[in-house]
Amino acid sequence: MFNFISQKLQKRKQEKIERHKQLQKELEEREKEEKRKAEESNKMVEIEMDKYLKIVRPTILLHSRVKEDIYSILKARGSEIILSRVKANILQKSDAVIELYDNHINIFLKLIESQGYKLKGNEKTFIDMLESKIRNINYEECLIKFGNSTYTELKEAFFQYIDVFADDCLKVGSQDFLSEYLFKNNLTNIKLTVEYIDEKLIDMKKLYDLDFKVRQLENRLNNP
Repeated sequence: MFNFISQKLQKRKQEKIERHKQLQKELEEREKEEKRKAEESNKMVEIEMDKYLKIVRPTILLHSRVKEDIYSILKARGSEIILSRVKANILQKSDAVIELYDNHINIFLKLIESQGYKLKGNEKTFIDMLESKIRNINYEECLIKFGNSTYTELKEAFFQYIDVFADDCLKVGSQDFLSEYLFKNNLTNIKLTVEYIDEKLIDMKKLYDLDFKVRQLENRLNNP
């Protein structure tokens, strides 16, 4: 009798182990399939994003606060009520963010969603990918304008920036380029924020104007 009960319990235990193995296998297969679909979806988005950025270049997204606001909108996108509240709060600070979302990002999302893309749960991946691509394109374009000269002093690089970008030196895309350039060329230990560059440009512009006047005087003295 005891052996019979023992065998019965052992059989149940084995069946439980087998069921657990089967469930684990199914879970792993499901996760593998979801990962495959996610990779295919991200690849599709990347291809469409590359084509999109050839005609639209929202460099304002390179501003950290703008990116944070757009991310908040994307997270709220599943509920019209919550989305309206988030957009209303952002509108009090800047209508440029709402314009960026309504006229550009939302339209692009509608396009890729029609091709099967699911934004929910992928908001950060999407916004990071978009930011990274815009930054890389913007940097390469600005570098052509800025030139490939090597600068050993921060002041020299700032002077070149002011000289080349002139009225565009306060634009987000230009300032993001400068931050990347200074960091990549070891002129700063960190990537400078837009706010810091704004303050630094005020000081550098004064030095630039003074330097320009000195050079003007030098030219006049040497070429009477």
